[in-house]
Amino acid sequence: MLQFKKNKLGELCSKIGSGATPRGGDSSYKSHGISLIRSQNVHDFTFSKDGLAFIDEQQANELSNVELKDRDVLLNITGDSVARVCQVPDEILPARVNQHVAILRAYKNELNPEFLKYCLLSRPNKEMLLTLASTGATRKALTKGMIEEFEIEIPDEEGIVTQTHIASILSSLDDKIELNRRTNHTLEQIAQILFKKYFVDDIDPENLPEGWEVKEISKIISVKDGTHDSPKQKEIGYYLITSKHIKDSKIDFGQAYLISQQDFEGINKRSKVDTFDILLTMIGTVGVFHLVLEEDIIFAIKNIGLFKSSERKDLFEFLYFYLKSNFITEYLEARKSGSTQQYLTLDTLRNIPVILATSNVLADFKQKVNPLLMKIRCNDNEISTLTNIRYSLLPKLMSGEIEINATEKELVNY
Repeated sequence: MLQFKKNKLGELCSKIGSGATPRGGDSSYKSHGISLIRSQNVHDFTFSKDGLAFIDEQQANELSNVELKDRDVLLNITGDSVARVCQVPDEILPARVNQHVAILRAYKNELNPEFLKYCLLSRPNKEMLLTLASTGATRKALTKGMIEEFEIEIPDEEGIVTQTHIASILSSLDDKIELNRRTNHTLEQIAQILFKKYFVDDIDPENLPEGWEVKEISKIISVKDGTHDSPKQKEIGYYLITSKHIKDSKIDFGQAYLISQQDFEGINKRSKVDTFDILLTMIGTVGVFHLVLEEDIIFAIKNIGLFKSSERKDLFEFLYFYLKSNFITEYLEARKSGSTQQYLTLDTLRNIPVILATSNVLADFKQKVNPLLMKIRCNDNEISTLTNIRYSLLPKLMSGEIEINATEKELVNY
């Protein structure tokens, strides 16, 4: 069995530090330029481009001490997303970080950067980071001193070679997960182009083709919302999805809450989620949709709109892309409420006008788009399987429980 030794991150990293927000805050961001990474971009295992900010060269020069380099590890150090860890993607560079994100730059002859990422994501280290972050008087936070003093265990035998092999096993799973996600993104783009061709191009809402009609969506399917209560969090049980768990039109189950069966049953009576239903974030970052294609994942929802398109399986493809259209985006944007935290009301959702084409047009669209969505569903199921394998392997590889063949180590190209 592998032997491990403890080292402080301050001894293994050439740089540990966070940045700042340019003067002027959000108003100083540019439409393009040098990337400024914020906590919302850092998710466990993956980097999200959602909401990626940009700064100009002058602003970047003022943050030159937090310039990111290839393979740097990113660690969220404040707020609800504290202790989330990923690596900077090559295509994001050049980049800087703001004050909520720390850069961890490993001495690569002593610590494999990918190994560092997975090490921090292992459950014992993740829990320790969260515990440290909770010791503050007010907001959750990790200080530079805490990070420098944080100890991780690294293989003592054949050091960097063993680390690299462990990281390569886990990275191969992540690479396949990312490939599936990119494939799904392309498939959805193709479906959106088809939607535009059928229902947007050359269509005048004021002078609809013969047989087309406008109906409130609640006249077509049921529209509900999730619970407004906050059930007690449990370590095992059922997923409770809130608005903040829907990112890039996908559910982040890794960050979702787990609730008891009793709490789940109570919530589910109000708004049961079925395959082919459509979810919409109603509070916070409002207006993000998700089409439920997950198999064998049972979950409940909180502060999320639920469009029961499972009641009309002949229409779910059309309804999903219709709700994601620019027309509905503008419709919802004009009806947001709240000065500090924005939200949408259930009445607003129920009153959404739907332009319904004739049955033969809808059927033709379904025939072309359904295979694309079913491929997305297949890829999502594979992502779920690979994610479960990764979570299973991670602690065993990091503890040395799984033996690594010496011949395999020699094949790793560091």
